[in-house]
Amino acid sequence: MKKIFIIYTCIFSQFLLAQVGIGTDNPQATLDINGNLKIHENGKLYLENPGLYNNQSSSSLMIVKDLSDNTLKKFNPESMPFSSVSFTTYFFDNVDESGLLSYDTKINADRFHVCIGGYRVLKHDGDTSISLSGTTGSDNSTINYLPLYNSRAYVNPATNTWILTFRPNSGRVFESNIDLYLNVSIYFKNFLTKTNSPIVVNMNANTSGEGSAPSPDGAMP
Repeated sequence: MKKIFIIYTCIFSQFLLAQVGIGTDNPQATLDINGNLKIHENGKLYLENPGLYNNQSSSSLMIVKDLSDNTLKKFNPESMPFSSVSFTTYFFDNVDESGLLSYDTKINADRFHVCIGGYRVLKHDGDTSISLSGTTGSDNSTINYLPLYNSRAYVNPATNTWILTFRPNSGRVFESNIDLYLNVSIYFKNFLTKTNSPIVVNMNANTSGEGSAPSPDGAMP
């Protein structure tokens, strides 16, 4: 009985150490699958607390679930019509002195999130900085103000598309027509795993302008 037990133990150990191939006759790992892994329609795949990945990832692949047949497949970014984050510069040539009032990007708000990350505004065809015109005093004399802008991206409920605006504050206008550059980031919502509600900060009339706020959800420490 002792010898038989030893033989069984050796056979079982060899089985545990063997490489198993599915769809391949030459497995290169403990479990080597050459094909797709299908998950039941109502099944879920969880990755608990994966932590930070500090190794080289230049040759790594992302696995995605194909909702058409519920299989796991390697993700090829080159096959996507868009990336998770896209960056583009909009150049608006010869904009009216009242500014960019409402530009429809035609970007679907259900699928994408849009934000303005920066801008450059110049006199039209002048490559020089711009100021704002206005009047003041009892004689309504004309003066030039330092530019104060309102630049934002928002969703138009009627079209469900993202709108860009760039205009002076307080009803003022530019001193001339302008050339406007807007740096715009476009995020694919399916890759935005976490979004934050507005963070409200009560400054308590602190004239120093200093204050603190809670970190956004998911912010790295």
